[in-house]
Amino acid sequence: MSTSFLIVRVSCFCMQSIYDAYRIFNNKHTLFMNIMAYNSIERKRHGGFIMFKKILSFIVAIALIIPMLPVTKAIAADGPDKDYSYLFISWGDNTYYLHYAGGTNNEIQKPNGVDYDAEHNTLTLNGFVDDTASINGTNMGDDFTINIEGDNELKCMAFSAYDYNNNVKLTGFGKITLNKDKKWVSPAITLSAYKTPSKIVIVKDVKTDINAPDGIGAVAISDTYTQNAIVIESNQMATIKEKKSSATVKYTEDCYWGYDPSSTQYNTVQDMDVYKDGNGQEWGVKAITGSDKTYYKIYKMYKITSSVNIIEPDETYWDENAWQEMQKTHDSIPSNLSSTGKKANGYTKTPCWDLLEKCTVDGSDGTYVYRHYSEVDPDENYYDNYCVFRLYENTAVGNILVPVDGMYELDSLPSSVHPVTTDVYSYELASSQLVLDGED
Repeated sequence: MSTSFLIVRVSCFCMQSIYDAYRIFNNKHTLFMNIMAYNSIERKRHGGFIMFKKILSFIVAIALIIPMLPVTKAIAADGPDKDYSYLFISWGDNTYYLHYAGGTNNEIQKPNGVDYDAEHNTLTLNGFVDDTASINGTNMGDDFTINIEGDNELKCMAFSAYDYNNNVKLTGFGKITLNKDKKWVSPAITLSAYKTPSKIVIVKDVKTDINAPDGIGAVAISDTYTQNAIVIESNQMATIKEKKSSATVKYTEDCYWGYDPSSTQYNTVQDMDVYKDGNGQEWGVKAITGSDKTYYKIYKMYKITSSVNIIEPDETYWDENAWQEMQKTHDSIPSNLSSTGKKANGYTKTPCWDLLEKCTVDGSDGTYVYRHYSEVDPDENYYDNYCVFRLYENTAVGNILVPVDGMYELDSLPSSVHPVTTDVYSYELASSQLVLDGED
């Protein structure tokens, strides 16, 4: 049975069922007779059964129709990174933010012919012409689309992805001209993937005239995990050069410090008295003696290792003067807590914003990462700083980093530590011009 025939049959059934239901619920006389004619046992039995079948038909019809209805996309499937992402257009001495995580605050008027639909994560260019203009974006997500309508001309487009995808998909039935005079000495479309699976796609209907100086590819993407990351759907010939290399693998999940020797004074609470409640939950109690009284700060404790505890304040409040959350203090220790007679240090839950790379450590199981950055000494000489951490994943307080003994603030990684690597790819058009006429 063909698909079209099946759809017709189902549609006919649905229409008949809806018509039956309409008669039941809108014909007052029929409904009244079906309800009131109980003096006839036979009518009651058969009439009730018939009504039941018609209502059932209505329910089945609705269930069949709903999947056939067109669905409007309410929000982007992925969308920009909520913490760090932006999209702006610059022309002349002007810059206009079309999107910025946390909100935009533009002081100039948006240029004509440029529009960003946040709901569908789509930038539309419609007749925008300015050969000084550039479009820049970062962390705009898997589903970021540039819709081309009418004739458009700009200098270039540049995108980047930091621990979050930034695909670029050109679609529409218009034409886009980039770097027509070839004064921009880079690819007219660039995407710095920074070890994410980002890619560039140009659909077959788009007309393009994308240019770069001789010897430079018109379109390029660097350091992506995705093979064949420049996709040109047109059948017109376009040769793409590939460069394969090896790179360390970033750890991109949210994580928190479990202990950081360089900042213990700020983030630790030392010599807390350990208490327990009736459920066995441990609480850290820190007594603070003032000029005329003693008060207490109480922390909920999460044991990560035998010596590492993550702590969170039991209660906080918003301080209007300090303009921040503050920990509530107690005049006495709550009666539901009983002392264990033990002491402990606790580390306040603090987000890690550092770039972390995955690694393995000889003779050790579990997940390990390392941090590497360059620092400057008092004589303004640069030096490397490496720190290796054991990562405790999916604890009650998230992914927790704990430094490995003897592997903190080193000039180089120990020989027992091995970075995890993977293949990354860079692609560039072999030609300095990409002209597509929008046809197969």
